[in-house]
Amino acid sequence: MRVELQTWILTLLFLSGVFCSIWKVEYQHEFICAVKGSAVSIPCLFYSSDNQKVQRVLWGHVNAFGKKQIISTKSTGGVQYIGDKLHNCSIRIAEVGCNHAGKYMVMFNKAKRLPVEVAPVLKVVDLTISMTKSGKDEAIKEGDSVKLTCVNSCDDSNASSAFTWFRNGESIYEGPFLHFRNMSPSVSGNYTCSLKTLLGTISRAVIINVECKDHTKY
Repeated sequence: MRVELQTWILTLLFLSGVFCSIWKVEYQHEFICAVKGSAVSIPCLFYSSDNQKVQRVLWGHVNAFGKKQIISTKSTGGVQYIGDKLHNCSIRIAEVGCNHAGKYMVMFNKAKRLPVEVAPVLKVVDLTISMTKSGKDEAIKEGDSVKLTCVNSCDDSNASSAFTWFRNGESIYEGPFLHFRNMSPSVSGNYTCSLKTLLGTISRAVIINVECKDHTKY
């Protein structure tokens, strides 16, 4: 998961009759990126001007299509409230899906509308596999050199993720890439990668068919 370490301090004003309480909310990250199938937390802290105890904490979500909704934080839908009613308003998504992408906003007590202030944006990505090979032919031939790289776009230029590689569903290697210096038909198969120990993050398969020198595919 990649985050840009910026703190946004928001002041929310709630009125109840003539009583006025000022709430300050701190979102620790403006932008959060997570691999589909992994777990991610959205940290959040809040304070009130008179130390008033919050009665209810709600989170709102605006998806990529602009649809607004109040999300459940009772371990349903994969979203769990891990904060309290004093200062911590953080949530955790146990298994991130594409439907979780979008903007998240916290609300308190009897708020009926989603706030419009700056709030964390969650981006959800798939792991992908890039392939480079020797030779100009499109087909992979016996003796070619091939390199497969598992790409987590949340990392950008910082390759910090640990990966597990699979051939035909079986674990074969751990590391950011697979390098075959002398291809043979025996390594043909369907190759996928995942974040280490997180099988739910597995990528789409890349199919490797190695041609023998007589151009027969295996």
